[in-house]
Amino acid sequence: MSDSNPSKPVVLCGEERIDTLFRDTTAPALASTDRGAIAVVQDLLAGHGFNSMPGLLSPHRGTFGPSTATAVRTFQ
Repeated sequence: MSDSNPSKPVVLCGEERIDTLFRDTTAPALASTDRGAIAVVQDLLAGHGFNSMPGLLSPHRGTFGPSTATAVRTFQ
């Protein structure tokens, strides 16, 4: 039996800030200082083919820099 509640996400990611955004669309946007949440966004963007996202060992991982900003705008 499937859950027909459209406001409930199918899968949570485990990063509290991102999961909060899934649960509450009125929650404030991510802060640029929230490196864990930004890293999750970068991973999701990379999964959608944005190859300019910093990798796991990059010092830029979790930083909302120009490449991430451009990828987010393009994705939207």
